[in-house]
Amino acid sequence: LVRNVGMHLLTDAIRFADSGRDVPEGLVDAVVTVAAALHDLKKPEGSQRNSRTGSMYVVKPKQHGPEEVDFTVRVFGRVEEYFGLARNTVKLGIMDEERRTTVNLKECIRQAKERC
Repeated sequence: LVRNVGMHLLTDAIRFADSGRDVPEGLVDAVVTVAAALHDLKKPEGSQRNSRTGSMYVVKPKQHGPEEVDFTVRVFGRVEEYFGLARNTVKLGIMDEERRTTVNLKECIRQAKERC
């Protein structure tokens, strides 16, 4: 289980090559988090793993409603694709700490239901 950063932070440590704009830390966090778990996720069947189901678990804070939850779901889908992982390997926990998430919690959960 790992807690990623929210979506709205930017880092000047990495920039988009085409525009020079800062990269959102949430994107960097998604890639680095999954990369760090690969050693465990790619172990052969029957090996002792951190997850009995072959998943990794990420808690994502500061999401402002269902649209941002949907974006997070799509980001992790692209990261899984990049690393050659099965769809929905990354499980998502939604931190209910923002008003737009609280009042739309049912819809937020629906957006992430495949990753819960």
